[in-house]
Amino acid sequence: MLLMQIVEKTGKTKDMAIEEALRELNASRDMVVIEILEEEKEGILGIFGARPAKVRVTMKDDKRKLAGDLLENILKYMNVPCSVKVENAGENQTTLLIDGENVGNVIGKRGSTLNALEYLLNVMVNKEGTDKLSVNIDASGYRESRVKSLEELSLKLAAKVKETNKSVELEPMTSQERKVIHTTLKNNNDVYTYSKGEEPYRKVVISAKNKMRGGAGQGKSGDEAPRGERSGQGGDNRNRDRKRRPSTHHGEKTGGTGGNNNNNNNNNTGSSAPRKQFQNPPTRTAINTAVENLMKSNEASRTSNPEKND
Repeated sequence: MLLMQIVEKTGKTKDMAIEEALRELNASRDMVVIEILEEEKEGILGIFGARPAKVRVTMKDDKRKLAGDLLENILKYMNVPCSVKVENAGENQTTLLIDGENVGNVIGKRGSTLNALEYLLNVMVNKEGTDKLSVNIDASGYRESRVKSLEELSLKLAAKVKETNKSVELEPMTSQERKVIHTTLKNNNDVYTYSKGEEPYRKVVISAKNKMRGGAGQGKSGDEAPRGERSGQGGDNRNRDRKRRPSTHHGEKTGGTGGNNNNNNNNNTGSSAPRKQFQNPPTRTAINTAVENLMKSNEASRTSNPEKND
């Protein structure tokens, strides 16, 4: 539960009282709720019956500060001496910047530790209250370098897909990382992208445009599979089956045609790869356990075998 900070101040005017309260709270007007308890009164000749204004200023739930404090405590438990800077990234958003000598242990392989911490903090910070805060974590500019790496990777894989005419599945990524892939290849003339699976195992697929059937959804990059990928190919398979189906003579209708239908259905089933079943997203308990194990693992390997950042 967040602790509320409340200050009551008086001043010659209500604006002066408010400014005094804001200075004490070290806050701006958009961070507080202001109540006017008493309006100022000038009195006769500005002396007799004069009354100062009185205000009550209450800090809004400061989830940004809470997120920063939580991250600092987690880093202490991980025995990683790093500093945390809280930045306002816009309405209902904040960025936590981590800096220190052993920041590589916080990043992990391809940002895995950083992503786990970010997921955990978003759950913890938003478990109470109606206003949701999006928490982003960065360490020594890793996110920017990761974006560049993903852009280069997507272009390289797009060229491979064009050459081989075979789809490529990338490893599971966060929504921000998937968006980088989609954006980079959005206007590519040879491939299109879509995402499949459930969080946190959702991944991007890059496919050649000339593999699409019926034209539906062609050329669209996004976070969902194009309709042409899901339904267009199925329709083409059924048309091909009808064309290849041998003609039957009178009397063979019941047995022969039924057998052909069964074969065609089997062929249709085998022609497309089975859909991979993804696990459900982990529970809070599972996330907490994973982070605890991650801390122990990082501590054990911190000096002997540090992980690469990317």
